[in-house]
Amino acid sequence: MRNQSTLQVDLSGVAQNCRAIRSHIGSQCKFCAVVKADGYGLGALRLGSTLADYADMLAVYSADEAGALLTAGIRKDILVLAPVYAVDRFHPLYRGMMGGTVHLVIHGEDQLRSVLQMASRFGSVIRVQVKVDTGLRRGGDRKDGGWGRKVGRGCRGSRKKKKIVCFQFVRDGVVRTCPRSESCCESLGLKSSH
Repeated sequence: MRNQSTLQVDLSGVAQNCRAIRSHIGSQCKFCAVVKADGYGLGALRLGSTLADYADMLAVYSADEAGALLTAGIRKDILVLAPVYAVDRFHPLYRGMMGGTVHLVIHGEDQLRSVLQMASRFGSVIRVQVKVDTGLRRGGDRKDGGWGRKVGRGCRGSRKKKKIVCFQFVRDGVVRTCPRSESCCESLGLKSSH
């Protein structure tokens, strides 16, 4: 007889934890629940449907993970953590991007140019967040040409070591930003408008 280990996930416990987190952080702070790697092996679709009731956004690693959530009918903003350079119009990610529910994380200037080209080609806004690396990384400091630090210096008043900045790209190459992100656009040499 073989011993088998099983793991049971109590979704009501997950919901209770989400209510506790929301109570602790308050209504002014956004809550992003990470469900990458199939919800860390616990089932991204099952966890995602519960977490969507409490979180402002769900984060996944890849375009395919985002596509699985979208195909399953989960209606919540989704953040794709891995760099995305192109999207096929038949992939569920495309519909999510065009519907404004999918946000891409920008990791560098090459990807930024690719996303601007996609926005122009699709004739649509693509919601993105910029990853700013100030050197505190699990694997040490990566040589990225200083792009992350350049953006970080442009984020005036930031006391955090890592910062995510929200941009919205439009087809004419103008970046529409929230007011506090204007200095980040300027540090990248991009035009911005509110």
